[in-house]
Amino acid sequence: MGKDQFAAVELLWDILNGKTKEVSKVTYFPQKPDMPQDAKINQPFPRATPESQGVPSERLSAMIEELSRYPWLDVHHVLVIRNGKMICECSFSPYRPNIWHSSYSLCKSITGLAIGMLYDKGKIHLDTPITEFFKDKDRSRMSFRQKKITVENLLTMTSGVDFHEAGAYTGDDWVKGYLGASVREMPGEIFDYNSMNSYMLSAIVTAVTGQSLMDFLTPRLWKPLGITNVFWETCPMGITKGGWGLFICPEDAAKIGQLILQGGIWKRRRIISEEWLKTAAEKHVEVPPESGLGYGYHMWMADRPGSSAFNGMLGQNVLIYPDINMVIVTNAGSNELFQRSTLIATIEKYLGAGFEPADPLPENESEYKKLLRIQSALSGEENDAFLQQLKGWSGKILRRSNKPTPSRYVKKLDGMSYALQKKNIGIFPLLLQVVHNNFTEGIQTLSFHYQDEKFWISFLEGTEKIDLPVGFEEPARSTVKIHGEGYLVATGGEFAFNEDDILVLKLDIAFLEEAVRRKIKIYFLEDSIEMKWDEVPGARLILKGVQYILTDVSDNFLIHTVSHRINSDLVIEMLRNAIQPVILGLPAEQEEPQQEQP
Repeated sequence: MGKDQFAAVELLWDILNGKTKEVSKVTYFPQKPDMPQDAKINQPFPRATPESQGVPSERLSAMIEELSRYPWLDVHHVLVIRNGKMICECSFSPYRPNIWHSSYSLCKSITGLAIGMLYDKGKIHLDTPITEFFKDKDRSRMSFRQKKITVENLLTMTSGVDFHEAGAYTGDDWVKGYLGASVREMPGEIFDYNSMNSYMLSAIVTAVTGQSLMDFLTPRLWKPLGITNVFWETCPMGITKGGWGLFICPEDAAKIGQLILQGGIWKRRRIISEEWLKTAAEKHVEVPPESGLGYGYHMWMADRPGSSAFNGMLGQNVLIYPDINMVIVTNAGSNELFQRSTLIATIEKYLGAGFEPADPLPENESEYKKLLRIQSALSGEENDAFLQQLKGWSGKILRRSNKPTPSRYVKKLDGMSYALQKKNIGIFPLLLQVVHNNFTEGIQTLSFHYQDEKFWISFLEGTEKIDLPVGFEEPARSTVKIHGEGYLVATGGEFAFNEDDILVLKLDIAFLEEAVRRKIKIYFLEDSIEMKWDEVPGARLILKGVQYILTDVSDNFLIHTVSHRINSDLVIEMLRNAIQPVILGLPAEQEEPQQEQP
């Protein structure tokens, strides 16, 4: 068992036992900047009617309507660009179009483009062993197979290295950990999807250029395409993560797809060679059927002839369809991890293989207006009563129940404070804590305030006070600071009564830059509260997601490594309890630091 596997087991075991404070062996430092509130897209796509670009508005209406019918997809953004024109743009409330969104593995394809730029300049050769870029590292423990790994093996995910995502939790020097790891298979033989391969490509960019991947791309990709609101996390050594950690706006991600459609040219400037893009989009390795159709140079194959895709877990996609000159972008909080998913299948149903647009179609004013109204209703800008008029509509946003009037209860709750009896839960969802290495110190207390016609819930998490305004008609937007990093959230609230006639406050905290939401139900008992915590995507998916991040940490691995006395069902139940804890709160004196109320 490798060092990274031991670290993964230890981290997961701490999580299973409700411990998150100081569990990481990697130095944490705040790095994420606040997303500008007034951000605008530079060099936006021209807008056009779908019919002018050969696509029926009715087809797009049906697609986004169907996507909204599947609550487990939790779609955030859908963009469709044809012939360089934006013909469909839908942001599902409370998500907004000009806010960057975490891309997860989608960004691997951008890392691949950076390698292509260096290849074009003759600064990198695909058959070069990666050890040549790190001659300062100790080679005495490198195996024969390790020394055979090439740049191309990293690009095709065939390195065979037994140092996966769990390596990001073993210490600060990930390059050293990777180069010192064992190699299961001969490089080039077996496809093994591994974010640390992408990280090593980023490290190679730094070794060759003396710049981080982010800085390297600024004059070569971001600035030429007008991408100004973009951020990419680094490891503690200052190397851009490469395989995850990129925040980018949906329309800016679409520009990169459009760049590929245009053969690497943007506004008459050559950004990357057409030769590289063609080679990168070809299948170089077979992949498991449940994962996709094939893999190129950090790009997935898609279903249309000659098509390719950038893919990130939970629904982050850029689909590139050269045969019909189309780019499709999605962001979501889906409960599905990989490219083979309901989200992609639904898009392919309407725009994939078999759909042949005409150029142009006669304008259809009534259907185009219907598309605009559906987009507006889903975004929360228009009353969704319009959607009830649509034949067969059963979207989740129409489901209503008899809810108590909030004003009656928010004033009664004003000034009430509770001390939590278990202090191992945080506002930040557990999956995000793991992904961003930003772990909670635990919520100590929560309290309620009603002031200036606004209802607030306040948490004392560690030593930080987090104030959230709660919106009952529509989610209230605010910024949450978590260990120095700001995250935009939208908090929606609803009062209800359960079957025992107990008042319940339901909170839905959407992290607008992320794929994950925090869900809380607060039950008001006679002299206490009971809080049921959850996060979306749900526990089943998060179990898979944590196992994906901590590659090779399976149930059996845990059984044999951590304890012979537990079984897989117990492990799953323990993780479920860590994700969905039930916590009692007792009345308490105001324990927060004396600060002004919001």
